[in-house]
Amino acid sequence: MKLLITGVTGFVGRNILLEALQQKQYEKIYLPVRSAAKLRQQLEQEGFATLPEQVQPIESSALHWNLGEAATSEHVIHAAGVIFARTREEYWDTNVEGTLRLFRELKNPTKVVVLSSLAAAGPCEGEAARKEGEVDSPVTWYGRSKMEMEQRLAQEFGSVPYVSLRPPMIFGPRDAATLPLFKMVRKPIHFKAGLHTKYYSFLSVEDLVAAVFMALSKPLAPGKRTYYVAHGTVVTDRELLKAAAEACGRPSRVLPVPQWALKLASRMVDSIPTWRATIPSLSVDRAKEIWPQRWVASSEAFERDYDWSARTNFNDSLRNTREWYVQSGQL
Repeated sequence: MKLLITGVTGFVGRNILLEALQQKQYEKIYLPVRSAAKLRQQLEQEGFATLPEQVQPIESSALHWNLGEAATSEHVIHAAGVIFARTREEYWDTNVEGTLRLFRELKNPTKVVVLSSLAAAGPCEGEAARKEGEVDSPVTWYGRSKMEMEQRLAQEFGSVPYVSLRPPMIFGPRDAATLPLFKMVRKPIHFKAGLHTKYYSFLSVEDLVAAVFMALSKPLAPGKRTYYVAHGTVVTDRELLKAAAEACGRPSRVLPVPQWALKLASRMVDSIPTWRATIPSLSVDRAKEIWPQRWVASSEAFERDYDWSARTNFNDSLRNTREWYVQSGQL
């Protein structure tokens, strides 16, 4: 059996590739990447002295996949995507059009798993948790691009056996986005966005990878293409800061910052290129995901249809993330 994975030099894709290599069920694993040299370097960091024999890099991008024989892969995992960009067009070129271009090149796959995001749905209100079938209300370009990606796939590729997964914030080894958090909690004061408590779903990357391969292994549930995947526990912003501080062996001293001050800071980040590169999550557009008080989703449907459950708890997810930063010399 052949497997095609996009986005393998990114956080989630990299973990997916390592799991696929460990499973040893694929005779060929095709990897479209911008830089084959970067892929080889990352695999060397994982202990592979040479490129595994079943791995076939393809130098390409979401603008021009040029899959060749990889288009005949039975299983496809689409993990490539833009998370932070300067313009709406950049999100659409990769997240929407890039996904459609990929599907147009595929030749009769038996199963495709597409990684979307809770951002495609938007936040929720009260004590609710997002569930499949509810009206989507994304608040950022990133979220809207993921929502449109899903809508276009449903419109144009309904005959393709694919599933789209919507995880919340993800923690685990090889993550880059959580590094600023661990650097902040080593300082005496830990800043919290807003004066009111915020609530979040989360998922470890190990559990997300398990969900991806479980989705590949089982037939489609009738009429269902989009699922939320999340741990059953909801965490608050204070708990997040406390757990990160404890993982670093530091006391937690939280200082709430009014949202008006953060909104002002986001405008400054947008106006100073070096700041935007350092803190992309605080751009004017992406900061819109900071203001809502509740980003929570229920994965009951996916658990039922695919016999999956999240196993790594919140503290272990953060601890595993920090340990990887330490081992890689970033902390």
